[in-house]
Amino acid sequence: EQTETSVIRGSADEYFGEVRDEIERELKNGRAILVVFADLPQLKTFQAQISKQPPDDPRYKEPQVLTDELASHMRNAVVAKAIRPYTITLMTRSYGRGTDFVCQNQGLVKNGGVHLIITFFPEDDSEAKQISGRTCRQDDPGSARKIIFEDEIEALGASVKGYRAQTDGWDEYLSKCRLVEHIQRMKTMDTAHEDIMVKHNATIDACKAAWNAEWDKAAKLFLEASARLQSTTTASAISSLDICFVMDCTASMSHLIDRCQARVISIAEHLKQRVAKEGGTNVTVRMAFVAYRDWEQDGTTYTGGSVQYQDFTEDINVLRDKVRAQKAFSSSHPDGPEDICGGLRVSLGLNWQSQGRHLFLVADAPCHGTRYHNHGDHFPDGDPKGSEPEEQVAQLVSNLKVSVQFIRLGTQTDKMLEVINGHLASHQCKEITTVDLSNCEADGGVDFGEAVVQAVVRSEWVHRS
Repeated sequence: EQTETSVIRGSADEYFGEVRDEIERELKNGRAILVVFADLPQLKTFQAQISKQPPDDPRYKEPQVLTDELASHMRNAVVAKAIRPYTITLMTRSYGRGTDFVCQNQGLVKNGGVHLIITFFPEDDSEAKQISGRTCRQDDPGSARKIIFEDEIEALGASVKGYRAQTDGWDEYLSKCRLVEHIQRMKTMDTAHEDIMVKHNATIDACKAAWNAEWDKAAKLFLEASARLQSTTTASAISSLDICFVMDCTASMSHLIDRCQARVISIAEHLKQRVAKEGGTNVTVRMAFVAYRDWEQDGTTYTGGSVQYQDFTEDINVLRDKVRAQKAFSSSHPDGPEDICGGLRVSLGLNWQSQGRHLFLVADAPCHGTRYHNHGDHFPDGDPKGSEPEEQVAQLVSNLKVSVQFIRLGTQTDKMLEVINGHLASHQCKEITTVDLSNCEADGGVDFGEAVVQAVVRSEWVHRS
């Protein structure tokens, strides 16, 4: 049963108060209550508020939480408990889309099953259907209601005034606004596509110059291309760049690690020197480096102690020392996958500041979790810390406005990339761009120079469009 969407006007406290009151009403009926939030900050804000002002019901218990912060081995227990009477579960949208909550408790069935509260209006109709499908699984009884803060609907081009000007309910009105917004976005993409391809092809000379170590020429072409791209937008000229390398430094990379390190260092040195020389003193290039390895089989001990990293710095000597200090080694009982999530987790916490933000993930093995690969895995349920790479990349792209580039060194990562890009596409996020270096000649090294210049120039235009 789907009830009409409610749009709450007033303050954020009044909005969260309505969600709390909805929980209290359904709690009295002995329901299992699932509350889906758009993101983790919104969930935590509500969690703090309901802790201060809990529902006035003796059967109320502190809500359980299902997010990426929860260790993967604990998630099944949370999901199982979520479908019991008088249980409240708060979750982020990724779990609202893909987690099955099958009602096998006869007491809960008698009470009406699961009640779902959606606290945002999904930007995509398919996501809306997926989230609504968390209730009434396999013909189980259940109900759902959307409770949305007025400020949130503006992103859809909707307003209370616009709603009052028509006769449909909120669901129909917001769905129409969402469709109009989607059509407009598609028109914009079609208009821009031809220009994107022209400008993308124009970077080839810059890429070749970088690979041939013609740094003066590469820097000049890079800046010329950036100027052309900037001329088609309202953005100001590029004055700063953040470039982060996240690299697999396990034994499987031993045959490539020296070449990878050499390229990272040369790019950092030459891009900083030449872009600054061509662009003037106002151009700032900052580099960061993250070296991840893997967990030991117990899931609590990390190979090498922890993920090693150097936060963004303009001092190339500092970066050089950190990169050169890395050695390729694995855990005492290695499996195929590596701790990509650990590397991405560190990258999310770096000091991103510049206008242009670029992350290059260098890996020849997938992350943990058999949904990302078809190989043996000590952690088949996924990252021991509970993170999911698709959510981490989505945070980089959507929240931090980072352009993510994957340096592909073999086929083992293909399934993982498919999962990540599928997730990004469903959220209308820019997908990871893949540079295939799996067939590089043995004496040719890894073509980081080409990858970096190509990605930076192309992404600068797309980001500012």
